[in-house]
Amino acid sequence: MNQRPAILVFVQYFRPSYRAGGAARSIANLVDHLGDEFDFHVVCRDRDLGDSEPFDLPRGQWTEVGKARVWYEPLSARSPLTMLRLLRSRRWDAVYCNSYFNPVFSIAPRLFHRLGLARTKGLIVAPRGEFAQDAIKISGAKKRRFLRLARWLGLDRGVLFQASVEHEARDLADHCPYARGNIRLAADLTPVDELAGAANEFAPKEAGELKLAMIARIAPIKNIAFAIKALQHCTQRVRFDLYGPMEAPDYWAECQQAIAALPANVTAEWHGPIPREEVTRALAAAHVFFMPTFGENFGHAIFEALFMGLPVLISDQTVWRDLEPQQAGADLPLGDTAPFAAMIERWAAMDAPEFAPWREGARARAAQWLDGSPSVEANRALLLEAAR
Repeated sequence: MNQRPAILVFVQYFRPSYRAGGAARSIANLVDHLGDEFDFHVVCRDRDLGDSEPFDLPRGQWTEVGKARVWYEPLSARSPLTMLRLLRSRRWDAVYCNSYFNPVFSIAPRLFHRLGLARTKGLIVAPRGEFAQDAIKISGAKKRRFLRLARWLGLDRGVLFQASVEHEARDLADHCPYARGNIRLAADLTPVDELAGAANEFAPKEAGELKLAMIARIAPIKNIAFAIKALQHCTQRVRFDLYGPMEAPDYWAECQQAIAALPANVTAEWHGPIPREEVTRALAAAHVFFMPTFGENFGHAIFEALFMGLPVLISDQTVWRDLEPQQAGADLPLGDTAPFAAMIERWAAMDAPEFAPWREGARARAAQWLDGSPSVEANRALLLEAAR
């Protein structure tokens, strides 16, 4: 029997984390789909995003978690030294970094690899949308300085880059000269089995009202303040429920100022983070998923909303494009809140029979993605190429 290729994965958050969003889910789904073919060892933080206390799990050692072995790194540890020790602990077929800019879980392993200190055949970097046109502008000066240093050091020489879609590949090539020619398209994998049991009942819909939901970190990249400002133009009854961990309190203060300016017919409320098992319940209580994000390389929450029959109102900075002709939602350019408000008003005016085709269109778009995406094979091929 052939031995499974050994893959060492560096990701800041992993199971049982649920607050970190798509980045953690991307690796969890990869392990679920391909854990029988590859020997995954995952290195992550010992706690969830924003938590002061660690998980009630062994730390600083390998622990079986599903189809992977997981190393929960204590927050107090000298993590780069741990990364080096793990990189040299055995011969790895490939190392996989689930970020480009994370100092501990991406930059440190790549630097050790560049210096010839890592015992590995190949290295994969998955930026997960970090190079999207608007995402790269956040802390832009700091990122530009690091990119110049990375080019000077040749940090990305010989690295394989994973892009989920064509436009992410173009963004990568624009900013990373060593990435050109080494970018592989492999879309994020989806937790379809987890969603299959979701209730088929929809929130009742009456003309003159609309319930919006967003599941995302409270962070500038999600463009929450823009979303709330769009609601200031709405004349019908609108409720906006936000779910997700607090990542940027200063940014949330800006959002609260926008909430204070909402008209009496519009309410917006943040409910904090919710565990995975409650996500479907939160989505089922809404009519539309609303997230005018600055950039997503895939958008797990967007896919989950479509799968459950919620049309999505998003920016044009994701893989989910041309939604309105299919009545699956709307993907609009950023810069002006008026088109977003107009779409909300349009949906709010509909009664249940008028809104039903949008429900059906959303589900059809999710099904289209599942039918047409060779994502499992593409991810398998990427891992095998790095291992060779």
